[in-house]
Amino acid sequence: MGICAFTNQMKRSQGGSRFISLIGLFSILSFIFWIRLYSLDQVIAKLNQFPEVCPLKKTLHLKCAFCGMTHAWIHLFFGDWRGAYQENLFSIPLLIGFLVMLAIGVSGKGNLIPKEKQKTLGGLSLLLLCGYALIRNLNF
Repeated sequence: MGICAFTNQMKRSQGGSRFISLIGLFSILSFIFWIRLYSLDQVIAKLNQFPEVCPLKKTLHLKCAFCGMTHAWIHLFFGDWRGAYQENLFSIPLLIGFLVMLAIGVSGKGNLIPKEKQKTLGGLSLLLLCGYALIRNLNF
């Protein structure tokens, strides 16, 4: 019973993660459809009405690595790659990574990157984000 119960639990968990990935995909497609009902200028104007939420920007007047990411993603949803790049450099690689992760989740393939490589990749990503945050606040 031990091996069969374990196998059944694995099948259920893979199906559950695939279901969650499909819900995420549906949510993104619904958002893109909804946002396309307006013009880019209208959406950005609405976004600018909200207060600043970044604690680093509010207290120290410095941009973190994710400042401008919401605006950048809105530009990406409208197909404005240059606008997204100008808002935040990491928006395009982050979108590509997110889409790859979503595709892996929907396909049910599981972890394609070995655990020891995941830590290295995560550390490198964190180092790049910290370096980007530092560079974008320097005045050249």
